[in-house]
Amino acid sequence: MAPTSPTSESRRRRDGFTLIEMAVALLVVALVAALALPRVLPGRDSHVIAYDIAALLRADREYAARQQRLVMTRIDVAGRQVVSGASTATVSVPANLSLRLADGGDGIAFLPDGRASDAVVVLSEARQGYGVRVNGLSGAVDIVRTRP
Repeated sequence: MAPTSPTSESRRRRDGFTLIEMAVALLVVALVAALALPRVLPGRDSHVIAYDIAALLRADREYAARQQRLVMTRIDVAGRQVVSGASTATVSVPANLSLRLADGGDGIAFLPDGRASDAVVVLSEARQGYGVRVNGLSGAVDIVRTRP
């Protein structure tokens, strides 16, 4: 069907958005979200670090059981690090988080039979905190919410 006038064809070409315009709009929304989310989701840092510490402690527990030897994971409060006793792995704690071992010691022992020293590694910031708890009887490692 032929256009009835020159203006109807030019209007038909301008209706809607092009793919490039949509891509640019989505890019702007993604950039705004990437900049805003860290401020909207407080405590994300402590949660991520808690998961990293839990993974390190689980690896040390598994190594102790597999090698049938004592493994000592060191909690270096002054150096702001959790240091594996089984490997060269470390988890560094950023300056905006406080790090402490709830019982005041300097490490967590994992025994060859699966047991461990009861411990809670506490990470906290202004609004919230997380603890990485080690069950002494089972050696289980889990993450719990704590109060700062």
